[in-house]
Amino acid sequence: ATHHAMPGGAPRAVKGGAPLTTRRSSQDVTLLSQVIGPLPIINSVLERLQLNRSFERFVPGHDKRLRLAPALGIGVLLRNILIEREPLYALHEWAGRFDESLLGLPEGAACLLNDDRVGRALDALFLADRAALLTDIVVGAVQAFDVDLCELHNDSTTVTFTGDYAAATGGPIRHRPTHRITHGHNKVTASFGSSVP
Repeated sequence: ATHHAMPGGAPRAVKGGAPLTTRRSSQDVTLLSQVIGPLPIINSVLERLQLNRSFERFVPGHDKRLRLAPALGIGVLLRNILIEREPLYALHEWAGRFDESLLGLPEGAACLLNDDRVGRALDALFLADRAALLTDIVVGAVQAFDVDLCELHNDSTTVTFTGDYAAATGGPIRHRPTHRITHGHNKVTASFGSSVP
């Protein structure tokens, strides 16, 4: 176990996978065992992506009545989804098993986690410019992990055609395949020219 000094001179012992327990020895020394799990690896990736910076930038958190910043709540929820997918009402109990710093929380903030506050954080995410947030995260990932975009096909966009296109027979044009479009309403997946959002 790794021991950390605690107020009053008592050491803190952190053991991966152990439940939160408190024991007192004959010398009145308090040992606190907390789960580490995969969080150091997950946090390494999240830090390289600078997700917390993106959440703070795009998710509104200007309401002074909020005791837990939306970016922090979303960060804890993201880690929960990646590890165990506990329901919102069990988030406080789940977070209590971990060192707060591993969840991206300042000291003493874990007690603020409940389904209402995390729900308000999700409301703030819903009100955010999510397209700009996604773009910021994708661009950051490309830069952080040096992703080669020379050969990328993003098949997530659809193009809708309506009307009569007599010349759209499906035959090749300039040696490239085309789609056959008939009278009516057709939705065709864009196969060429897609780009990262």
